Amino acid sequence: MQLLTFPFAEDSKDIQSFFLLDLFSQLKESSSKTALLALKPILQVAPAVWTFDLHKLEKTPALTELLKLQAVTKTVELTSWSCEREKLKSFLNCLPYISHLCCDEQFFQSVCEVLSADSKWNPKQIAELVRSLGFSISLIDMLPSRLCKAVASVFELLDKEEGISLSLLPQKISCQGCAYLFSNMKKLQTLRVNETATAKLARLVISDKEINAVTVEELSLVWSNSHLPERALCQLLGNLTSLLRVWTVHSLNLSEFKIEPHWLICLLCHQG
Repeated sequence: MQLLTFPFAEDSKDIQSFFLLDLFSQLKESSSKTALLALKPILQVAPAVWTFDLHKLEKTPALTELLKLQAVTKTVELTSWSCEREKLKSFLNCLPYISHLCCDEQFFQSVCEVLSADSKWNPKQIAELVRSLGFSISLIDMLPSRLCKAVASVFELLDKEEGISLSLLPQKISCQGCAYLFSNMKKLQTLRVNETATAKLARLVISDKEINAVTVEELSLVWSNSHLPERALCQLLGNLTSLLRVWTVHSLNLSEFKIEPHWLICLLCHQG
């Protein structure tokens, strides 16, 4: 293969990535050091972004070794993933050799759910995942307390000065789950919350003095139900006000929460 003919299939980056991984694996198995050295120049020019379907990836340990050969770390894009514990654990070993990870917003949550079910799980690896995701985390749907506690153990390992961007949009979460998540949380770059999260957090900040010192650069309110009855909407704004009174919020973003002007006046009145 000549270097000038590479890269190929630029419109199908997953094909290119799988081809290189398969080629590397075969060369490793053949113990051909000369061929491996010849492969290195190719890795310096392509691909700019590694693209994989983790569900189909059978040679995850080989991927770690392949990424080690790069002169500089590059972005990895996951188009899909497996919920097999060993495959996820193996992929996490790749993180030191990845500059940025692009994936569906539910990947972090899925990894936490699967790996934390093992009593010997290591939250340090998932803390490295948070860094690869640019400290941008989404927690959605059903959030049992066990999962929230696992996520909290990951957050605890992060530098307290790092600004996490958290989207907390559950269908269901308990006050205990919220308490776990925010037990060591002192600073958030952005926080997106829906009605459910706002209600539980408001109850928590009123009753638990230990989590009162949270600083949020930008707080956003997001609709889960755009047809709230008037009484429920008033309660929601009251809950939001409780957060604004207790937390230090530098910016309130209502661009994802369309309300009539008179409700905005009510919000301002709530704040006193």
